[in-house]
Order: sequence, then C-alpha cells, then structure tokens
Amino acid sequence: MKCDTGLLRAYLDDALSETERGAVAGHLAGCASCQAELAMLQKRSVQVMTRLAILEPEAGEAPDPAAALARFYAGAPAQAASRPAPGRALWANLKRSYETMKQSLLTGWRKPVTIGATAVACLLILFSFAPVRQAAADFLGIFRVRKFAVIPIDAAHTRQLEELAQLADRGAFGQPTVVREPGEPQAVASAAEASALVGFPVRVPAALPEGALPRTFNVQSGPAAHFEMDRTTMQAVLDVTQIKGVTLPDVERIVIDLDVPWVVTQSYRRGASLWTISQLRSPQVDMPAGLDLTALGAAAFEYLGMPEADAQRLAQAIDWTSTVVIPLPTEEAEFREVTVDGVTGLLLEPRSSNPHRVVLWQRDDIVYTVEGVYTDARELLLVADALK
Repeated sequence: MKCDTGLLRAYLDDALSETERGAVAGHLAGCASCQAELAMLQKRSVQVMTRLAILEPEAGEAPDPAAALARFYAGAPAQAASRPAPGRALWANLKRSYETMKQSLLTGWRKPVTIGATAVACLLILFSFAPVRQAAADFLGIFRVRKFAVIPIDAAHTRQLEELAQLADRGAFGQPTVVREPGEPQAVASAAEASALVGFPVRVPAALPEGALPRTFNVQSGPAAHFEMDRTTMQAVLDVTQIKGVTLPDVERIVIDLDVPWVVTQSYRRGASLWTISQLRSPQVDMPAGLDLTALGAAAFEYLGMPEADAQRLAQAIDWTSTVVIPLPTEEAEFREVTVDGVTGLLLEPRSSNPHRVVLWQRDDIVYTVEGVYTDARELLLVADALK
C-alpha cells in the first residue's frame, strides 16, 4: 500500500478504523519515507498547537456578553478586561494541587486530558513526579517521593509552562488510558478505621488552633493510568520546546504507568479559617529505563530560564529517584524550608492577598500536606507538628 498525506494525517488524528489503522501501522513499520513524512506531520502539528495555545483567553480575558449588554443599556463605558498578573494561573494550579491531596490526585484525574497533561509534565518539565531507572530492574525505572525541591521561575518562563500545559491538554502528546478510576470518598469515624482501609497508620492532630472544630474525615482510593508516546512524537516535543542534550531511550514507544494509592483527608474549621490535612503513600511512576534523567533535568532547568552551568550543577546534585521538583512563579509565591514533624519540609506562601498557604513533607514513606485558608504559617505548622 501507499500512504498518502491525507491517510497519514488521519492516522495521526486517530480518525481511522481499527482495521485501517492496523494496515497503516504495518506499512509504516517497513516504509522509511512514510515514517519520515509522519514525523514531519507530527512536528508541524505540535508547532501549530504551540502557537495556537497563546491565543486562548485566560481568566478575565474572555468577553462576558451579559455584562456588555448591561453596560450598553446603562450607558456605561465598557472597561477593557484586565490581563491577570503573569503566573497567576500557574499559582492557582499549584494552590489547587495542594488544597487537598484528594483534589489534586483523585478528583482531577477523572478527566483523561488532565492525566495526559500530568504525564507529559512528568516526562518533560518535571512539573510533578520525575521517574528514573532503578538498578534492580531490567526494564522499569521506578520513582517514589522522598523529598521536594523548588525551582523559582519568572513571568516569561511561567507563561512557557502554561502554554506547554495547554498543549498537553489539547492532546498533542497523546491521550492516556484510565486503568482504574478513583473511588468515591468514604467518611470514616476514626484514625483506626481509616488505617484499616488504607493500609498504613493514619495520624491525626493532637492539638489544633484555638476554636478549630472537626469538619470532615474521608478516605478515597486512587486512580491508575497508562500513557504511551511514540519516539517520533517525543522527539518532536523536544524539538518544539528546544530542549537539547537529551538522548531518548532506544525504544519505539515511551510508556509511563502511574499508580496513586489511597488518600486520607481531614479538615478542620474555625469561622473562615480552614485547615486540610492530606496523607498518602507515595504515588508510583514506572517508565522504561534508558532515559538519562540527569540530562533531561538539566535541559528542563535551562527551559525554565536557568543558566547552563547552574542547570547542569543542580541536575547532578538532585536525586532523581526520590525528588519532586516544583516550578514556582516567584512573582506570585515564595517558599522556604521549614522543620516540620521532625523532618525538613517546604512552606509555600502567596505574595499577594491569596489566602492559601501549604506545607508539605515526607516521613516514613508517607507524603503529607497541610493546607490552610485564612490562617498564618504559625498555625499551619502547629497543626502539622501536632500529628500523632
């Protein structure tokens, strides 16, 4: 058979029947010219979607027809929509990610596109979990959370990350398969009941800020997802993002498997103030061995605006088997290391009037977050240090 451009486009867009797709795939396996043309089409598609991503209106930019009509009838002059401060969307994403671990790792994963964005971010920009080889495994690299590191980024590189996330949301890097849907939240009456369900000792605060009362106590089983990206698409993404110096493993497809275990959340309220405690075993990310994560990390740091020498030095200093790297927009948020629960953790706080702040840490293979709304860092750390 001969694959014309239209047929290759349909194959790329997943618009063929299963039989047609199998025939094209069989032809591609032995046709170098069609492989080259498909690679060109994939690269062009990623480039176009990258450029289109910047045209999408952000929050506050999209016109409101009802408001415009009201202004017209009232004779009031229309006010130009103001663009949010750079990075606000990313800070909002970070805040939502840590609002509760249930919110970030369970509820949001019901949408396959969110899984795709996260999987690609894992692989390319270390936005979440960075998988790496494990010496004891022949084929799989396994990552587990042990500690956290923050990479400060400016407004320009914040926008780059947002555009890359939009590109992933559009499916430019492929679509994941939901292997296991997250379960529904289950209310529990005690730490003992929660521990029996999740399989690890659940901790509760022995002390709370004055006036704080229990609000919710839930457990929820996590999802599992399978994501595949062919080598040609992976290379096209590296080309578009201008990430250099990364050698792809000698495999036709990059396969990522993510398994999120049970999550426990407790919340306490005092008036407008809210504290939410989340705890879970480390999510596990598996991927083929052979990818140089140190080189990928250095390239990603350069992508985030770090000088080459600094990027190389930092990438070599990080233990990629256990470190979650968090790009943090410096115009929106600040961070500092804190001693919490007897270990070193990270405290993230907004620079603006945003009422959210969060502390996160890992101890005894359990990842913890305590998020506070309308509370200060002192009370946040009080709750975290009171876990028993």
